[in-house]
Amino acid sequence: MSTATTHIKTDKQLIPALRFKEFDGEFELSKLGDELNLFNGCAFSSKDSTEKGVRWVKIADVGINEMKLDAPSFLPSEFKEKHSKFLLNKGDYVVALTRPILGGKLKIARINNDFDGSLLNQRVGKLESKNDLEYMYCMLQQKSLISRIENRIAGTDPPNLSPNEIATLKTYIPSLPEQQKIASFLSAVDEKIQQLTRKKNLLEQYKKGVMQQLFSYEKRLHNGELRKGKLGDFGFFYYGKGAPKTSIVEGAPTPCVRYGELYSTFKEEIKEIKSYTIVDPKDLKLSKGGEVLVPRVGEKPLEFANCSYLPFANVAIGEMISVYNTNEDGLFMTYYINARLQKQLARMVEGGNVSNLYFRYVEKIEIEIPSVEEQEKIIGFLSSIDTKIEAIGKQITQTQTFKKGLLQQMFVAA
Repeated sequence: MSTATTHIKTDKQLIPALRFKEFDGEFELSKLGDELNLFNGCAFSSKDSTEKGVRWVKIADVGINEMKLDAPSFLPSEFKEKHSKFLLNKGDYVVALTRPILGGKLKIARINNDFDGSLLNQRVGKLESKNDLEYMYCMLQQKSLISRIENRIAGTDPPNLSPNEIATLKTYIPSLPEQQKIASFLSAVDEKIQQLTRKKNLLEQYKKGVMQQLFSYEKRLHNGELRKGKLGDFGFFYYGKGAPKTSIVEGAPTPCVRYGELYSTFKEEIKEIKSYTIVDPKDLKLSKGGEVLVPRVGEKPLEFANCSYLPFANVAIGEMISVYNTNEDGLFMTYYINARLQKQLARMVEGGNVSNLYFRYVEKIEIEIPSVEEQEKIIGFLSSIDTKIEAIGKQITQTQTFKKGLLQQMFVAA
């Protein structure tokens, strides 16, 4: 940011720590209610919902800095004219008014092409302002301001945000030209994050398509016969043991993997251990390195194809994990199970709300696998894609951290 200079904020000097050099003077104290407004949507009835028509923006559609495309809802097409004052256009900003804060971040997002011309639900607010709207959007992402908003709505169940809740909150506002300059710069940072995110999503879609071809053997990387048999013919299973959540302590001596991490933390290959347990190693199942970890429990049958390859030795493998040992390439078998056996695993689940997957069923699944040489070629190909995805992921994280720093330094907290 070559056009900015650094300042130190004092009690008498209400200026940001980072500022464009063409601006000076103090920010002015103002009430949020004087600077912006949240326009509530319409209380449409769920009875009006249709399979097609005009898109209906609900709370679930509003994410953190992005609109979500999952499970769209629709209203009759004639509602577009009948309720025209609730129409949203590309470039508008909306805020979730119920449970508006998640993980210390406000659920606020810009309307994109997918939601252009959609109708606004009652529990979603449209951001309005006499000032620079993009600046207001950026200002509402400040950690200090979000904390004060959260304090205002705490104690209600569910937490609900209304214009009255934030109208009396005070903040410091610069001149309109400076608002526009700040907003333009931060908008460019947002666009960089979005470009990287799109690139990452495209690579992930490409990987998914390639995996379907490779593991259905439509695409071959080496000539040779496929070997057929049951999963148990190519290896054996045992269960993990111990390492409950209560034993996970920072600074504990024994590295471990817990079943929940197979869903929330790890991809196909475990590259870094995240948890450590205080349980005596004699009461644990320790890895030899090269195992495939299969979750034994889950809420949805189709979630069980979330296996991870563990390349490290002497790592405790927690209970509720089935451990698969094989002389084949363990990483290949992990990819194979995740790509090919999702439906087979789902059919073998037992239990009620929390399903159980026992390895005595899993080892009976029929599979066909190529030679170890072809396995290695497949892994090399997929690993190269994963490396690119991880590199872009790091770029996204770095850019998000950069933006977080800007939000802290380019605004003046009240």
